[in-house]
Amino acid sequence: MDHDLKTLLHQAIAGDRAAREKLIHQCQPFVHQTACVLARRNLEWGVDDELSIALNALDQAISVYQPKKGVPFLAFARLVIHSRLKDYWRKENRYYQKMVPLVSSSEENLEANLEMQTAWNKYWDQEIARERGEEIQRFNQ
Repeated sequence: MDHDLKTLLHQAIAGDRAAREKLIHQCQPFVHQTACVLARRNLEWGVDDELSIALNALDQAISVYQPKKGVPFLAFARLVIHSRLKDYWRKENRYYQKMVPLVSSSEENLEANLEMQTAWNKYWDQEIARERGEEIQRFNQ
């Protein structure tokens, strides 16, 4: 992180609203890159919710960052962005699962739908556990 961003970060932590806004503006390319990597696709400002969520996560990272911990700010911000985006995707997945009706004309199709939903729930539980392990490992590094 260059000297100018460090200065802005310290000013933002101290409560300087203008410095905070300038820091957020200067970190937008970092936010974009981080969100695109995590989403595994190119995202567009004003179109994809992931970028707004990632930008809000950066703002939150500024609020809770503790320089005394010795963790570089951008590494910390990346973890916060990752966490918020994963929460968003889990919530979206659950929303869409609820939107897909489990109505079927035959008992066999209903059973297959229930099995599929159970498999998805198991997959997401495993994915959450794996991601948390990765977050802890990155944070420890």
